[in-house]
Amino acid sequence: MNNINELKLGYHKGLESLRYWELKEVVVKLSEQGIPVMLLKGAVELIVPDYRPPGSLPLHMRDIDLFIRYSDWEGAVRGLNELGYRLEREEIDNKDFPFFGQREFVRDAPHGRIDLHYDLNKFPAIMKMIDNEGMWERAIEFMWDEYKVFVPSITDHMWYKLVHLFFFHNYSLETLFGNDGSVWNLISNADYNREKIDWIEISARAKKYGTEIPLHFLTYGMKSKYNEIHGLEVDEEKIMYVAKVWKWTFAALNKPEILTHALGRYTVINLIREYNAIKVCKIYFTEIVKNIPKEGLLRKYRVSKLPFLYPIIYLIHFFRLILLHWFSGAMHIRFMIKERRNK
Repeated sequence: MNNINELKLGYHKGLESLRYWELKEVVVKLSEQGIPVMLLKGAVELIVPDYRPPGSLPLHMRDIDLFIRYSDWEGAVRGLNELGYRLEREEIDNKDFPFFGQREFVRDAPHGRIDLHYDLNKFPAIMKMIDNEGMWERAIEFMWDEYKVFVPSITDHMWYKLVHLFFFHNYSLETLFGNDGSVWNLISNADYNREKIDWIEISARAKKYGTEIPLHFLTYGMKSKYNEIHGLEVDEEKIMYVAKVWKWTFAALNKPEILTHALGRYTVINLIREYNAIKVCKIYFTEIVKNIPKEGLLRKYRVSKLPFLYPIIYLIHFFRLILLHWFSGAMHIRFMIKERRNK
């Protein structure tokens, strides 16, 4: 292992250790209040050894994701407040709280960040891909010392990570496909647990929600890295499509950083969605722009002291996202044309 990778491994292990004790403190507090808590994503892999390949890099966690029932929301918030956490954007009066079924809580000393969920569907009006109650019904009890926590079944864990990665997040290409990127974490975990995951169920969900391309993306990644795939029935046409997007993505990684960061979401996530102008505009308007609190949008464009500019900023943000999407689409079409000419 070279020095850079050793530094990365040390950095991740350091973060993992900090997150470990932060998570332990929060779990103890919620347990004392009688609030069942389910660990998600990196928090699961941090605590339950069977969910992560031995010796693999831990998933980098910007925050700790926890899932509770809505009926326990107020009690959980009180518990976090008692530990010194505050709502990250507490100055925002969001009448539809919690924002998107979740809120982020931060603490300065010792530093901490908790992402508390009661609904795992980031954009529930458009994409309701996660069965919240089903997650609880299939959850596995895990004893962490004398404290009981819940973790998703291995199939639900993989499904949530797949949906979260490809549909809910705005990552740069480096974050997705770098040496320790989220895509590689997903691929290595899927391969390590391939005998335990119910791939038939995963496939059925993918067909139900129109997410077969991300599943083929995962399959292609497993084949590329391990030269083998799980027992999933593979659609060769979708695999060919994914192979082209995969090739384009790695080509984009060699572009200037500003390009890969600006297009991270659009090259990987939206290129695997159906290109439908009306649908795209609806998603951007009803979910991505309309639901951003006024203060948050003004702060994003650094005009918090000029609230009268909000209508203009609102439109600018909407059209900016639309243009980014279609710019990435044009780049993808250009790539496809080039591929055909090379044949």
